[in-house]
Amino acid sequence: MDLGFDYFGSALTISPHKNSQTINSIGIDVQKIYTTHYLPSDFKKNQGYKRSVEMCEEYDIYRQCYCGCVYAAQAQNIDLV
Repeated sequence: MDLGFDYFGSALTISPHKNSQTINSIGIDVQKIYTTHYLPSDFKKNQGYKRSVEMCEEYDIYRQCYCGCVYAAQAQNIDLV
């Protein structure tokens, strides 16, 4: 589906628990399939993770306490039902 965007990126690179090189490599592979370009990033650099937490508090934005997958929810005893 083409939504008319020139670029796409991944917010996953803000996590200190995620490998931004792997995420960026996958993004570059995906851009070969579609006409949209991937914007490589590492948003955790320069205290990006800390800044994201501060901005969410400042603007009252909800932050999920886990990645969203069922396995992480189970590991943290989060009830998804």
